[in-house]
Amino acid sequence: MELIFFSYNQHIGDTVLFKTFIKKFCECNNNYNFKMIIVNNSYKYHNSFIFSDIPNLHLIYDNNYNFNIWSPINIINNNIYINIWIGASQNIFNIKSLDIVCNLFKITNYYNTIIEYINNNYNTNYNLIPKNYNELIIIPYTNIDNFLEFKKNKKIIFYYNVYPQSGQPMPVNNHDIIIEKLADYYQDYFIVCCNKTNVNKINVINTFDTFDNKHTDDCENVAKNIYYGLNSDYIIMFDVGVCLYILNDNIKKYKGKIIHINDNDLYSNIIKSILNIDNYNVFRVNNENEICNNIQKIMDF
Repeated sequence: MELIFFSYNQHIGDTVLFKTFIKKFCECNNNYNFKMIIVNNSYKYHNSFIFSDIPNLHLIYDNNYNFNIWSPINIINNNIYINIWIGASQNIFNIKSLDIVCNLFKITNYYNTIIEYINNNYNTNYNLIPKNYNELIIIPYTNIDNFLEFKKNKKIIFYYNVYPQSGQPMPVNNHDIIIEKLADYYQDYFIVCCNKTNVNKINVINTFDTFDNKHTDDCENVAKNIYYGLNSDYIIMFDVGVCLYILNDNIKKYKGKIIHINDNDLYSNIIKSILNIDNYNVFRVNNENEICNNIQKIMDF
């Protein structure tokens, strides 16, 4: 039986949280070549760039598969297909997805549990990754020389002006309100936005136009954004999947400040415990005005 992973219309946050496990699993089983089927019937971006540093993982894009997405394991034509979506966890393992959501280390252990189950029930002998493996995500490097050249002698706030695609609550209805206030208040900073904005200020730019960082299906643009952020003075982030790139192995070297804005503590409490760094700040707010006030508390301190 061949072991194959599959992603069925998964969003960026789902795939990035899978990265730590699959990279280590492929290293621990480097005598195998693995496949990952990416089915994107309704969601454009497949986030394949993040897996580009795993030599024995082959990505296949095929919309003709009909998986049971509510089961963590599908058996089709004598092959074993592992569902990377943690929402299927309760089907066999009685693990509620909300108990592991956003928790990189618990999610990694969950995938290990699936492999152990397969070994015990399907006569396979795959090596498990080390128990309680707690390495952060490795994001393949992508060239940002144009950003680094721009940044020389400048102070930068990197702003994730993104909205959730999975229904999670968000205290922002209009990022432009916040961006405009930041631009007025911090005129000695450049506000670098990861998406286009309607704010027309001399110190507001976006990565699309200034650094030619267009959206790509493989989401290399998302990787560039986190590297832009890690070379900025401040990162302003929200409870959105692309912001989970913050859980990467370069974060310990980051000398700026991270400001995480949300209206509940579910994600931020988990992220804070995983990162365990002093420059990660969280504010729970209800609207754009409260966001600006709390950002100023950090930046003016």
